[in-house]
Amino acid sequence: MHDEDLEESKNGEWWSHAIGPFYVDATLIEHLGIDAGTLAGMVARREILALPIEGELVYPSLQFEGAQLPPRLAEYLAAADPENGWPWETALRALTTNAFWDGRSPVQILRAGDTDDVAHLLLETERTYASVTGP
Repeated sequence: MHDEDLEESKNGEWWSHAIGPFYVDATLIEHLGIDAGTLAGMVARREILALPIEGELVYPSLQFEGAQLPPRLAEYLAAADPENGWPWETALRALTTNAFWDGRSPVQILRAGDTDDVAHLLLETERTYASVTGP
C-alpha cells in the first residue's frame, strides 16, 4: 500500500471506494419499507451486513438488489466470520469480485442461487475462516 493509499484508508475513503456507498439507519429503513425494530432484529440475527463506524451502523448498498438482500446471506456471514469480529473485512470479501469465484463476488453467487455454487462458496468460506483462525 502506498503512503497516499494508507492516508486515504485512515479516513474511510478507501472503504467507500471499495464497498460503498452506504445506507444509514433512516435511509435503509425507508428503502426497505421496514421499521427500526425489524432492522434491529435483522442486525442481531446477522441477516444483513451492518458495519460499525463511530458508534453507528452503516449498510453497504452493494448487498442489495433493489430492496432485496441475497438469499442465504446470513449463512455466508456465519461461515465467513462466526464471531463477527471483522465486519469490515467480511464485507470487503462478500462484496468484491474474486478470480477464485470466476470474477464474481460471494453476494453475486448467493443472488444467482445455483445450489452447487452456493454450497461450494459456503464450504470454501468456512475452510478459509478455519485456516486463518485455526481449529
